Amino acid sequence: MGVVCKDGIILGTEKIVSNKMMVSGTDKRIYSVTKNSGSVFNGIIPDGRSMMQRARDECQQYEKQFGIKMPGAVLAERMSL
Repeated sequence: MGVVCKDGIILGTEKIVSNKMMVSGTDKRIYSVTKNSGSVFNGIIPDGRSMMQRARDECQQYEKQFGIKMPGAVLAERMSL
């Protein structure tokens, strides 16, 4: 879930504890893609990590090619493809 505020955006997700022996902080679901963008994943965590890595690669390629930071709309469009 995401909430747009005056000062930024708040991202949240539900973390279902499937094992009582799971160490807190080891099952991350919120990641930063760049300094100005982030992502939240639910479901299969390795799939989410690969999507996050793809988003980071897309941002790096865009910045290298155009010399500016990737806008959020462009990142969303590329990740949805």
